[in-house]
Amino acid sequence: MVNDTDEFLPSLLGEMKGREWAKFNPLAILSSLLMVFSTSVVLGPEFSRDTELVEQITSHVLGIELVLAEFDRYPRILWPLVWGFSSATRNFRSNILNLKKRMVPEIKYRIKMLRSGEKADEDLTMLTLFLKLALKDGILSQQECPGSEEKQVDSLFMKTLFHIYEIWGPIAPLTGAMFAQAMANLELVGELREEISSSLVSLGGWKPDILTQTRTPKLESFTREILRLHAPISSK
Repeated sequence: MVNDTDEFLPSLLGEMKGREWAKFNPLAILSSLLMVFSTSVVLGPEFSRDTELVEQITSHVLGIELVLAEFDRYPRILWPLVWGFSSATRNFRSNILNLKKRMVPEIKYRIKMLRSGEKADEDLTMLTLFLKLALKDGILSQQECPGSEEKQVDSLFMKTLFHIYEIWGPIAPLTGAMFAQAMANLELVGELREEISSSLVSLGGWKPDILTQTRTPKLESFTREILRLHAPISSK
């Protein structure tokens, strides 16, 4: 994902057209970049490069809060009518149908491959891990009544969308808070950059254990303080 940043970031920033500086919304850029990464983790890197799919997933994730806000405007007794007739909820449901057309065939394809005995040791995406567990636990048993598997596939589809939201949801505001605090305390920027750069040199490039307390104690302390001040937990 770190390497992919070089690929995705220029397109998110837009064309410079010979300009040395460009205005951009850092929180919006971070949110978009993390949505790409979330899609890579859950579905796979090739899906994060499908611009239309990522846009639909983004619409779904951001639409969750819009739908909840729509329900909050009305008494609970009217919620079935809100779900059926509100433009916000109708758009939300329509987008889910579009996502189903793209994702359900992929889920069925992976189920078929796993059932055939094809190894997927190198596929560490969350979707494939879900499917392996479902097959192991007999949730996707072919012995069940007709139509049962379709319901399970639908459930796995919604679970997949939910986990993209779960990855993006807490990390986006946390990263935004880290960015904002760093800009508000510029003396930290130089110290953090020096520590991270030194660790990159000593490791010979990016390695997962760069984010450990022994290698980057200042970054670790900074992250913990941000989590203390800006815990990414809903107030509702």
